[in-house]
Parts: sequence; structure tokens; C-alpha cells
Amino acid sequence: MSVARHHPEVHAALATGTTLADQAPLVGRFLEGGVSRERIREALVGRPYPPPQQRTHSLAALVAARLQQLAFLAAASDQARRSWTAPAAVCGAEVGHRAPGSASTWAYE
Repeated sequence: MSVARHHPEVHAALATGTTLADQAPLVGRFLEGGVSRERIREALVGRPYPPPQQRTHSLAALVAARLQQLAFLAAASDQARRSWTAPAAVCGAEVGHRAPGSASTWAYE
């Protein structure tokens, strides 16, 4: 609710209709999954919403879409974290240096 307190345009979307009730389970799953309150706040209000006269969707729909984007990004981040493996040393050479006797040069800078 601190988002609504500091961003009245979002407060209107959360206070009317069922937006808050509809999105509460998703936000709860984010928090249980380790997504910080700051990250959720950033997803909701980190970018400005279009002015009312330029909106093609309700503010409630925009809030829902931003939370869905956060869900997608969180899932992709989890997948990347699970599939990442530390690089193995190449023939015992230090990363960023040329292997002794090697004609090729390569470096990570």
C-alpha cells in the first residue's frame, strides 16, 4: 500500500474494483519466492503511466500487465540461475591469458 500512498494515480486503480484482490495472490507469491518489496514497487511505479487521455487500457489493466512482466522476468532469472555453471579452466590456463605455446591470443577484458 505504500505505492498507493505515494502515487495517487495507482491508488485509484487499486482502490476501485477488484484490482487489489485480484493481484494480491500474485504479489504474495512474489514475496514468498524472494522478490523484494523494492523490486515490486519498481515494477509498478518505476516507469510513468500514460496520462489518462492517452490510455488505451484501464490503469488496473496496466498494473496487472506490469506485475505479469515482473513474473516473466523473475521466472527467466530463476531459470538462468538454475542453468548457470561456473566456467571450467581451459587446459589449466588462467582465464584472460594466453596458454603457453599457443599461437592464438584471447583475453576477457
